Amino acid sequence: MGSPCQIQFYADSAATAASVYRRVTELLERLERKYSRYRQDSLLSTINSAAGSGQRTDVRTEKI
Repeated sequence: MGSPCQIQFYADSAATAASVYRRVTELLERLERKYSRYRQDSLLSTINSAAGSGQRTDVRTEKI
């Protein structure tokens, strides 16, 4: 989302570390797709485009 990010954690094995890293990066990618100010197809960009127009924006309660 336009800012530096660093992931630091301790794991008891390389396999556990790889699994945790993969899950965290997948979550961050989903957040980026949904809430990025820089992606034209994000929910946030849709909301911003409709602002002030009286047009409604469907905001779903789906999980990220």
